[in-house]
Amino acid sequence: MLGIVQNIPDFMVYTGTETFLLDILKKGGAGCITATANLIAPECQRVYQAWKNNKQKVAEQAQMNLTDLRKTLENYPLVSELKSLFASKTNAEEWENMLPPFAPLLDDQVGELKEQIRGLGLDLSQRL
Repeated sequence: MLGIVQNIPDFMVYTGTETFLLDILKKGGAGCITATANLIAPECQRVYQAWKNNKQKVAEQAQMNLTDLRKTLENYPLVSELKSLFASKTNAEEWENMLPPFAPLLDDQVGELKEQIRGLGLDLSQRL
């Protein structure tokens, strides 16, 4: 990925995980495109804006927070996780209709995930 950024001028390269957002920006990449960015877009934006405004320490701290969130979200299958969070928030069981290989998270898993996310400072009530 970094080789493409460095060797193909004017080719916009995006990382597929928030974990490498700041790294790719520093090397001339364009940003990141991920499914979890639907949930944590403001955190991605903090990294991007700090980097764009040459606030390196702020960007690095924002990236650490973003990486922690991403790692937490990686603990469960992404589709199941996002749909289960939406189902929990909206009380709409339709969100739990999934085709194999996906299955809804168990209630205790959803509770654990919400607690972990809350512990990292993310207020899901403002996102979902």
